[in-house]
Amino acid sequence: MEEIKVTTQNDLDLPWLTFTLCGNAYAINSKFIDGIMTPPEEITPIPDSPRKYIGMLNIRGDVFPLLDMRVQFKNPTMSEEISAFEKQVDEFIERHKKTFDELKNTVSDSTTAISAVDDTKCGYSLWAEKVMKHKDKVGEAIAKAQEPHKALHHIADRITEIVRNSQAERREEELKKVLAEGESQLVLFTDILKEAEYTFKRRFRETIINLSDGDRKLGIMVDEVLGVGEIEMVKDSQNLNSVYSSNMFEGVGLSDKTEKEILIINEELLIKQSDIE
Repeated sequence: MEEIKVTTQNDLDLPWLTFTLCGNAYAINSKFIDGIMTPPEEITPIPDSPRKYIGMLNIRGDVFPLLDMRVQFKNPTMSEEISAFEKQVDEFIERHKKTFDELKNTVSDSTTAISAVDDTKCGYSLWAEKVMKHKDKVGEAIAKAQEPHKALHHIADRITEIVRNSQAERREEELKKVLAEGESQLVLFTDILKEAEYTFKRRFRETIINLSDGDRKLGIMVDEVLGVGEIEMVKDSQNLNSVYSSNMFEGVGLSDKTEKEILIINEELLIKQSDIE
């Protein structure tokens, strides 16, 4: 049976390195850290190895495996997450373009009824609300799209009002004006989402943390290193279920490096990943 390591007060008094993965925070005790580096241009693949191994590192003659911590904790890889975000953005852009094109065709056909879709019930709004909750640069970029998105959805109502209430000699001119405004809002909406997509890709700062327990070495790929500092254990935490369900974690802590609760990793168990299956 695997012995579960318990974090002691002496461990807590040592500095801890805090890093992020998929928006969550983790920490490793500094006594196991052998160095921090940016990913090299080339990493030697490991034939027939499990997916969580990116390849082999050669650092000053020491050769050891590099572990993708996202895959280790059953998260999507960075490339998978970026691709999924890009796909979602492109789908929302194309969907709103198609809807606006249909609206323009409807205007030219006076026998077709015009129906508006509540912007708050649009699938985009539900997605954007989740993104903005992170309160990062990506969320700030998405927040800029709220006004043009709302304006796009209200174009149908404005057209209906013109058709019902405007005098015949002014109707065509007013409809052209509203559709031109809609085109502008669609361009703005598209540009902002593309800006968010670019910001999303740039927010990742992949870093390799090299670990050692004296006999074994392991490199781990993380999203971003937040810094080194002290950690205070948390007794009552929303993340305790994660801790109890995996012996890879020793507890939950707090640090001045992030407002998030930090999952404290069992470094000794993690370093055993250097024994490639």
